[in-house]
Amino acid sequence: MRVVLVRAPEDQLHDDRLDPPLGLMYLACALEDAGHECVIVDLCGGRPFEEIPFGDLYGVSAFTTSYHVALRILAYLRAREPEAVIVAGGPHVSAVHGKVLTEGFDYAVVGEAEVTLPPIVESLARRRHLSQVIYGTEVRPVDRARFAFDVVDLMSYTRTVDDQRCATFLSSRGCPYKCRFCWTPNNFGDSRFHSTGYMTEQLEVLQDRYGISAVTFHDDSFLADHTRASELMDLLSEKGFVWRAECNLLHLKPEVCERLAATGCRHILVGLETGSPAMLRAMRKPQNQQVIAAGIRNAVAAGLTVRASLQVGFPGETWQTVRESAEFLADLPFQEYSLYNFTPFPGTDPYEHPEKYGIEWISSDYADFYLLKGHNEANYSYRTRDFGPEQLREWRAYLIESLDATHTPSVAVEGKWTVASEK
Repeated sequence: MRVVLVRAPEDQLHDDRLDPPLGLMYLACALEDAGHECVIVDLCGGRPFEEIPFGDLYGVSAFTTSYHVALRILAYLRAREPEAVIVAGGPHVSAVHGKVLTEGFDYAVVGEAEVTLPPIVESLARRRHLSQVIYGTEVRPVDRARFAFDVVDLMSYTRTVDDQRCATFLSSRGCPYKCRFCWTPNNFGDSRFHSTGYMTEQLEVLQDRYGISAVTFHDDSFLADHTRASELMDLLSEKGFVWRAECNLLHLKPEVCERLAATGCRHILVGLETGSPAMLRAMRKPQNQQVIAAGIRNAVAAGLTVRASLQVGFPGETWQTVRESAEFLADLPFQEYSLYNFTPFPGTDPYEHPEKYGIEWISSDYADFYLLKGHNEANYSYRTRDFGPEQLREWRAYLIESLDATHTPSVAVEGKWTVASEK
């Protein structure tokens, strides 16, 4: 069977072709191993729908931020091939698969698809599968999931580290933490780690076949397993890679930060979120002001460029918590920041149980759920009994004015990570 996997673009981003579609790449390998022909069509970067080739079965993958485009892809395929069998997948579909099926998709995949989808492709293509909902199975051990870079045009992606073209991939799946604003726990569960041997093979392919010696890891918490992370750092250093990772502030002890820098790490992203103790507790974020300040200072002292991921407007926010956050953040030496408005994404607790958070309205138009566009513009997709979009705009403007006095917004440097410049 010929399976065509389509990635829906995120058309609000400055550059939605920074990174390849990792989930589809794993799935393509599983389908090929099961004897199917598989083609990935990544429509990011302004690619036209006409690039989608004909197939026996179509899979369309989308985040909430790209689902409105996935519906346009569905309409295009239906007009071109009225009898086409079209399967929806991705984080958004996993969270709201019932609604997705009412909008015209034939089947919906919930969770990881590498184990469950390949054996039933033929029955899906012939509309013989009994259930429209296909429940995935977590890949354990995760090394069972074969990954290959050659299922996409790797050189068409634009992310760099230290001014070098880089590859993006995962050394683990899942996250050990249960932050209330995040959909990862419901989609991937607790952390599962690729072995050092698995990662060695991937890094050797990058260097030998593509001449790439820079990587960015999209793990939710690269340092969650200290022993495994240390082994991987040694491997990256031995092979001469420069790299970037997402790290939890709990793990950024002085010796860890020094190891990161010494083994080629140039940039880290940290989920700081807010400087308000009350809001950290509301978000169930496992850190406090002392942990945050120490982690940031340790990383910067080691020579790392640090980007702080921040948000404003989680339920319970007030002018007091906003001012408290701004005052705390002003004294921290991170170099870059991204400020998001809290968004109740499907699959998160605030979306599933809005009454618990005093949420009175959530937009039904997923095009409203974009994260950032333009010059630090964010979405206003919900309202609580205590505040709405008007108040949130004021809080956001206040924080941006405060942050821009001492830090660089990520929209000014998106996709390019280098060693921190001395000031």
